[in-house]
Amino acid sequence: MTSSESEEKSALLRGGLSQADAEARINDVISKAKVAATAVRREAEAARKATAYASFFMAFTLLIGAFVAAAGGAIGGQHRDEF
Repeated sequence: MTSSESEEKSALLRGGLSQADAEARINDVISKAKVAATAVRREAEAARKATAYASFFMAFTLLIGAFVAAAGGAIGGQHRDEF
């Protein structure tokens, strides 16, 4: 038995858990961490998609605004020249 194994056994005894219970707890924590990491990845992907859609929408809106401004300038220039 190595010193780390004896330290683990003494920690288990101090905690009042059997080795099987301790391993079950550890496995439970690891599985919960994996589920949480998966959820975070899913939410990050959803945020990325929403940001991409918003960026395209804003670019399209700016393009429409530029067209309207140019058309308004052309119409205003003609109106000015008439008077």
